[in-house]
Order: sequence, then structure tokens, then C-alpha cells
Amino acid sequence: MRRALVSLDDPRIRDLVAETLQKAGFEVSTAPQSGATAWDVVVSAAGAAPTLDEPAQKNDALRPALAGRSAGIRKALDAAHRAGPLETPACLHGEPGSGRTALAREIHESSRRAGKGFWRLDLSDPPGPDPSGQLFGPGGWFDRVAAGTVLLHEVHGAPRVLLDRVSERIESGRGPRVLATSSVDLMTAWAQGTFPEDLAKKLCSTVIRIPPLRERRDDIGDIAEQLSKRCARETGKKAPVWTPESLGALAAWDWPGNVRELRGAVERVVLSGKIETVDPVDLPPEVFSTTAPGRVGYALRPVRKAFERQYILWVIKELGGDKPKAADALGINLSSLYRKLAGEDSEEGTRFFR
Repeated sequence: MRRALVSLDDPRIRDLVAETLQKAGFEVSTAPQSGATAWDVVVSAAGAAPTLDEPAQKNDALRPALAGRSAGIRKALDAAHRAGPLETPACLHGEPGSGRTALAREIHESSRRAGKGFWRLDLSDPPGPDPSGQLFGPGGWFDRVAAGTVLLHEVHGAPRVLLDRVSERIESGRGPRVLATSSVDLMTAWAQGTFPEDLAKKLCSTVIRIPPLRERRDDIGDIAEQLSKRCARETGKKAPVWTPESLGALAAWDWPGNVRELRGAVERVVLSGKIETVDPVDLPPEVFSTTAPGRVGYALRPVRKAFERQYILWVIKELGGDKPKAADALGINLSSLYRKLAGEDSEEGTRFFR
């Protein structure tokens, strides 16, 4: 049964909210309980406390951000899985929209805290008039979520008083495991006097960098197709077929908004409901235009690699998954086919473009 905490001063409003939640199937408490560590819903007079984000329900929505076989994403995933069993803090460094929250969930789900709650908290916009007391005081939010994992979003933008309380909690060993995301280097921020030294050193005991999408061009096709299928499934639409040319066009765009921007572009195509086969002309104008800012330009190498891999995958599918037959049809040997699928460079095979 899902659990709810109702912490309101006015007893009439408190009882009304509690009754409403009970009718909705919640087990309701009106005061923090000893040993209670996870709430699905928290209703507080001080403002809406962060609510439980259940990995089993929501992790699938983020997994496409980690799709692909590029060296950068493999390195990040390997580091996340190694960090999972540890209880130490970790910092996920990368650009907004690059998949940092998805990687944090990988750490959580690889840990002994998996299944005990994963929360994402933005300290730059804390809840209520007394966020320090509400979050870190006795019986506060950090006490109630102590068994799980908390991800502090863009931690470098948080008020100093809250950062000091986070550092105290980590030092005490009480409360949830703390992970953080940041688009700036925290050790550099400390050296510049804009971030507390003790917390920077704690969070940077493990630093995992997740590369931006422009450094993962070979992964863009896989991510786009997964996002497309997920969007179609959730909206009842038919998932379109992406041609190698359209996937090559996606790979040629720099995606300054990273996976978040790619998701928006893919969803626009799927939600139109008018396209069964996606060609480059069906993509958003800024992606299809050869002169749009953010495009890789006319450089052949990244576009060639992305198109080549998608074309090989298409040929394999057309030939019923028979890789030796596909290699023969493509005019390359089988070892070259496997290298290209793994995203490794090889001079052989550029004949497709000569």
C-alpha cells in the first residue's frame, strides 16, 4: 500500500486531506513515525516536499538516454555500476539534458538501497519559508527518506546554508545516500570561492562524466528509435520507421539541448501521426537545414560514420538478421562489419561514399 504523510497545523484541513488520501487507497500518518523512511506523498504546511520517484515505474522513461555503444557512454555506465555498491557520495558531471538523472538511477539501482526510494531534489528552489528546518531538522524530510537515495540537481546553484546542512548530513552518516549533478566543475568552483570546500571534496570522491550528445553521434540513432517506440506506446500512435538517411541527419545535428532536445524532436514526429516512414524532410527544420546554427556543417566523417552504422543495421534487418550474409552483400568482411557496429573506425568500408 502507498504511504502518505500529512503534516498540517490546522486539524480540520489535516483531517480532510487525510480522509481524501485514505479514500484514494493510501495508508496515512499525521506525524513522522520512528523508523519511517519512505513516503509516497508528503503534504506539508511549509510547502510541497519532494515526492517519491519510484524507479520501477519511471526508470524506463529515462533509459533511452543511456542507449548506444559509444566509448563515452560505456565508460560512464561502467563507472556508475562500480559506484553503485558504495555508500559514498558521487557527482555526475555533464551538460543539462545529457542523461545525468538516468545515470544516477543506475547508481541507485546497483546499490543495496535499490527499491527503497529515489528522490530528485532541486536545492536552488527549496520548498517553504524554512527549507533548512523542513529538509534537515529533526523528523524532517532527510530523516523520512533515510533508507533511499537523494539526487541533488545542479547542486552548485544551491544556497550556501543548505549546502552546509548537506555536508553535515553526509559527515554524520545519517540519512539517504547523496548524489549530485552539476554542469560546472565543483573543485574549480571551490577554488574560485563559489562552492564550499568540504562539500566539494565529499561529492567529488567519485566523479562520473556523461558526455554530451554531440560526442555520442553513433548513439543518436539508437536513442531516437527507443524514444520513438516509447512515445508511440504511451500515446497509442504507430511507431514510424526511421530511414538511414533520417538517422544520419539526426547524427549531423549538434543537439545543444542533448537528449532532452532529441526527445522533443522525435515526439513531434511521432505525435503528428501522419508519417509512417521518416525521411530527412520530415524532421524539424532546424535539424534538416544544412545552414542551421548547431549543425556539424559539411564535415563528412561524423555524418558518414553515423549513416554507415544505421545503413548496416538496416541491411542486417532486411536479410533476416544474418550478419555474414549482410557483410557479403555490403562487400566487407565480417570482422569489419562487427567493428563498424561497435563504432570503431576503419578505413575499409568508406567505399560506400566514394
